[in-house]
Amino acid sequence: LDLSRSMRVKDVKPDRLSQAKMMIYEMLDAMPNERIGLIGFAGTPNLYAPLTVDHRAVRETVEQVDETWPPVGGSDIAAAIHLATTTLKKTGQKNNALVILSDGEKHEGDLEGMISEAERSGVYIIAIGVGTEDGDYVPNPSPEFPDKRILDSNGKPVISRLQTEV
Repeated sequence: LDLSRSMRVKDVKPDRLSQAKMMIYEMLDAMPNERIGLIGFAGTPNLYAPLTVDHRAVRETVEQVDETWPPVGGSDIAAAIHLATTTLKKTGQKNNALVILSDGEKHEGDLEGMISEAERSGVYIIAIGVGTEDGDYVPNPSPEFPDKRILDSNGKPVISRLQTEV
């Protein structure tokens, strides 16, 4: 689950992160006997819920997790794929699925290399894009100035768009 700040963009309602969480709840309901875990990522990935059939525990983690949990900002999808692949290899199973819920903003890492590593390890990647190609403004995380737009180095408001190619 992408936990970068851009997941709070409101180009889908109520925002990208909330939409992604709803998709996770649907997956939990649709696969009641499957082991499911949760990796959240921004600048670094973290295993927030280990693989388990206890979907209630995963659901509780999903309900609580937000963009403030990752210690480092950014968006390193490649590192998340690497952590997921390493975690899934430990199961000893030959066929595993990794579902990535993200707006596709790629800022760091060797994404193509990590995809190849996952394929060699028998991990099938399903990427679900959250957001729109038109995008919207990235909200300000400051509670004192929630309506003030975040500006880039050129002084222009930061707009995040769904990156379908990623």
